[in-house]
Amino acid sequence: GATGWGRSIQQIQAPEMLMPAADDPGLPWFVREPWPSPSTGATVRSGVIGVDEVLSVRVESDSLVVFGDGMEEDCVTLGWGQEVRVCRSGRVLRTVA
Repeated sequence: GATGWGRSIQQIQAPEMLMPAADDPGLPWFVREPWPSPSTGATVRSGVIGVDEVLSVRVESDSLVVFGDGMEEDCVTLGWGQEVRVCRSGRVLRTVA
């Protein structure tokens, strides 16, 4: 399922996008503050990473901050020319009630 933070940014950046169900393997991603520039634009702001897919982002600005699930304290900051690749883990968390 989606957390409150994920749901909140989904409503702002991609209100038409359906969030994956709790048992769906899709991993949603969002750009929190998509600032367009003359050279790069900002047309891609959200999506869902499938089971065998990888999202690659190359930094074309002074810095890019990457974090998961609204946890900014646990971020990674990248600089010009660096690349981050995001994909699903091979391990899956299963909650038992």
